Amino acid sequence: MFESGTRESMRGFPSIFQPFVTWVTGKPLTATELRFVIPRPLDVLFTIASSVAILAALIRLAGQQSISAWALIVMLWLVLVGLLRKMQVTHLHHAIHNRLFARASLNRLYARILPSLIFVQNGTEYRKEHLEHHNADIFTTRQDADAAFLAKLGFLPGRERGELWTNLWLTVASPAFHILFARARLTSVFLRNKPAETLVALFVAAMHITLLVISGWRTYLIAIVMPMFVLYHVSALLQFLTEHAWNVVGEPVNDWSEYSSRCWGRFSEKSSRRAHSTSASATIWFTPFGCVDGPQGWRWSIFRFEWLVWYLTFLHTTGIIWHTSPDRTPGIGRVVSTYARSQSQMATRQASHGENYGGYAP
Repeated sequence: MFESGTRESMRGFPSIFQPFVTWVTGKPLTATELRFVIPRPLDVLFTIASSVAILAALIRLAGQQSISAWALIVMLWLVLVGLLRKMQVTHLHHAIHNRLFARASLNRLYARILPSLIFVQNGTEYRKEHLEHHNADIFTTRQDADAAFLAKLGFLPGRERGELWTNLWLTVASPAFHILFARARLTSVFLRNKPAETLVALFVAAMHITLLVISGWRTYLIAIVMPMFVLYHVSALLQFLTEHAWNVVGEPVNDWSEYSSRCWGRFSEKSSRRAHSTSASATIWFTPFGCVDGPQGWRWSIFRFEWLVWYLTFLHTTGIIWHTSPDRTPGIGRVVSTYARSQSQMATRQASHGENYGGYAP
C-alpha cells in the first residue's frame, strides 16, 4: 500500500536542487542535512502580506483581456489558493495546538480572527472537531468529521479505482459540491461564531460587498470567488483524500503503530524503476509535466492535465512540512489511485475474513 525510498531515489538530482526538494518533501536525504527554516511569526506575516498583494494584483488584472493577463491570473489563483490553505491547515492547525507562536495568547487570537478573515470554519468548532479527530477512538472512523464529509461526497471503501477517479472529476465540477462546502464555511463563521469574531466577519463581508459594487461581478469572480471558494475547495478535497486512510476500519486504533499506519506522507514527486532494469539510469521521474527519463536522457514527455492536480496539491503540501510522515509516502500524482488501492485492499480483507472495516457501506 505504501512506497518506500521515494526521497532517497531523488539522490540523482543535482546537489544544487536538493535543498529545494527537501523543502518540498519535508524529508532530507541525511539526518545532518541543513534545513531551510523560516521563523514562524515571520512566516505568518509573509503569508498574509503575500495574500493581500496577490488579491490586489488580481483586482487590477481582472479588467484586462489579453492572453498574458489571463495566464498571470491563473498563476496567481494557484499561488493564492496555496497561501489560503497554508493559513488554515498549517497556521491555524498549529495555533489550536498552541504551537504556532511562543505565547498562548497569540495562538488563541490567531485561531479566533483568521477564520473570520478568510471565511473558514470558526476556531472553536475547528478546535473541537480537530482534537476529536486526533482522539484514538474517533481517528479515521465513521465518527471522524473529515471521514464523514468524504463519505457524503461518495468516496467510500470498496469502490474501484476508476470509479473514484470519475467521482473526483464529477465532484470538483459539481456546483452542488461547491455550494455545500461554501454553505458549511459561511454558516460556521457567520451563524455559529462568537460575537466579536462575527463582527470581524461582517466587516470583511462589507469589504466584499464594496468591491462588488465598485468593481463589478467580473472582478469579484476573478479576485474572490475563484481562488477563495472554487479552487480552494478543490485543493481542500485533494488534501482530505491524501491525508489519512479514511473509513478503512470500523474499530478505533489500538496503539501508535496502528495510528501511524493510517497517516500518509505526501510527496510532490513520484519515482519508479522499470521492471526489467535495476540500474540508476532506468529511473523515471513523474513530474507535473509528464515523465523525465533519468540521467541518460532527461527527456520531457507530453504535457498532461494532471499538472493541475499536482500543482494544487503541491501548493498545499509546501505549507504542511511540519506534519508529513516521511516513512509512508504515496505519490502526489496518484492521490486517488493510492486512496482507491488502500480502500480496495481493505475491502478485499473484509470480504475474505468477514470483518467489519467500513463505517460506510458502498
